[in-house]
Amino acid sequence: MYPISYGLWLLWPIPWHFRIPPQKSPDELIALDLIDNKARPQPEGTLPFLTLQNIWLFRIRDTPTWSLYRLYQATLLLDSADLAHQSKYIFHDHPEWRLKDIPDPKDKNRERQACLASLVETLVDSFNFKIKRGLRRGLTGKKLYLSLIYDRDANPPYEEAPEWCASVPALPTVLKSVPDWDIPADIRYARYPHFTKRNIVADPAYLWHI
Repeated sequence: MYPISYGLWLLWPIPWHFRIPPQKSPDELIALDLIDNKARPQPEGTLPFLTLQNIWLFRIRDTPTWSLYRLYQATLLLDSADLAHQSKYIFHDHPEWRLKDIPDPKDKNRERQACLASLVETLVDSFNFKIKRGLRRGLTGKKLYLSLIYDRDANPPYEEAPEWCASVPALPTVLKSVPDWDIPADIRYARYPHFTKRNIVADPAYLWHI
């Protein structure tokens, strides 16, 4: 995407909130050459998300659902840096996006829907981990010292998962983000129960990144 068309994409007001671009299936993402950055889907154009998140117009037109799909891509592509950036972006830059209010994407791809539900529930765990330690959405991003005050809060504003997640079933066969991973189920469940209960082997550790 050239700079002019990229600018038009940002400025074109209809629809106001960006549409979610066509998404690859988990198998397609896993099969991508992870070394070749050009292989990664870049529906927003050639500018990376780190640039987009600093553009005010992008932030106000972005949606929690699209951000969730970006997390989905990062998880299946094993992009730990983007996983951390997306998590921090939602936590610090969009405190108005309460996790319990994220709408059901109703993705027709069964595997993708299972990944999305698992991601939302895991986000709840990672956000509550941060909140328990004094971090606050929209407040402590650039003022980490405030966490020393909020750490004594008797009623932390914990996040909750949306109701639709509970209705997303487990996959009939195991989906591995890395085909040759062989991690015992009990260890996976202890670390990432929401993925494990849906038969998904993934490593979303960077969602806990502060």
